[in-house]
Amino acid sequence: MFNLRVVGFFLVLLLCGCVQAAPDVTLARLPNGAMQPQIVSKNGALHLVFLKGEPRACDVWYQRSADWGQTWSAPLRVNSQAGSAIAMGTIRGAQIAVGKNGRVFVAWNGSGDALPRNSWVPESAKKYGASPYLFARLKEDGSAFESQRNLMTKTFNLDGGGSLGADEEGHLYAVWHANDKDGQNEGGRHVWITKSSDDGATFSAESSVWNEPTGVCGCCQLKILAENGGKVAVLYRAATDVVNRDTFALVSADNGQTFTGGKIHDWKIGACPMSSYALDKSGGVTLAAWESEERVFYSPLDAGMKATNIVEAPGKGTNRKHPALVANGEGQTLLVWDENTAWARGGKLRWQIFDNAGKSVPNSSGERDGLPVWSYAAAFARPDGGFTILY
Repeated sequence: MFNLRVVGFFLVLLLCGCVQAAPDVTLARLPNGAMQPQIVSKNGALHLVFLKGEPRACDVWYQRSADWGQTWSAPLRVNSQAGSAIAMGTIRGAQIAVGKNGRVFVAWNGSGDALPRNSWVPESAKKYGASPYLFARLKEDGSAFESQRNLMTKTFNLDGGGSLGADEEGHLYAVWHANDKDGQNEGGRHVWITKSSDDGATFSAESSVWNEPTGVCGCCQLKILAENGGKVAVLYRAATDVVNRDTFALVSADNGQTFTGGKIHDWKIGACPMSSYALDKSGGVTLAAWESEERVFYSPLDAGMKATNIVEAPGKGTNRKHPALVANGEGQTLLVWDENTAWARGGKLRWQIFDNAGKSVPNSSGERDGLPVWSYAAAFARPDGGFTILY
């Protein structure tokens, strides 16, 4: 028998907006064989990149949707040299940014045979250390991508994946981590940034974002988020004294010239976990997601890049990795992550929606088997307040 008082109480809560209804979550498959999607929503259009082909030497593809994923443009190949991208490891794939006037930019780790190679590599690193960090931008008429370029000018030993950010003022930023001196290990690695103020026509030589001796976890990805007004945020995993694989969050207020910040989460592990990060905005607040101890977390970050409310993905799972997150117009956040993946093995997706206080929205979690090998999910928020997950 229904308790009418309880039913009436919840009706009042719903009418006053005290209980947030669960937004719709739609799942969509990528083209057959596609891996490692990255998506940007900008001015009513979706911009998608993914990898496809032989994992050691694959291609980067781009598609656009003007109707929130109902239909997509014909795919354009981004890399001008066939097989010049790499999918193995799941964290070295293509990154996308959309800048001024909707210009599309893509960057990715080069494969073993990718060109152009790094111009300077010490003798000790010549066998493996010359792989490039490649960049291409969409031509102004949108018909094709320009020829790929190597952004590395004085660094080497590229390993974990880089990232790309753009604002609407013509600024573009690429970040990666690497060595710049012979004989350095992970403790000597730095996060490097190169900047463009002309929509990617030219770039500065790379410079270290921070001089603190944190090192960088060699085969982990990092993430960048750029905003108008010169704000640039970076997430990366350190490698101090081998076992301190902590997550650091940095911010710049001067177009990437200088950065401040610090550690937001600990992790002691004497190995590289091959982890990745996610950054997004919810209103004026930066949201960050990361992996630690085979668990996934997210938190808002304050102006100094300190985590203000760390929330763990709920439930129990095995080897949780590769978080993606996106916020809708109501301030609700979708967090997506992988489980049960391993080297050369796919797994499953799980997700949870949180309200603007970081509480799980009832009836808004789910899971789906069938995540391909070397892949993860991407997600976007729709104008109706719902979310779509691509995998």
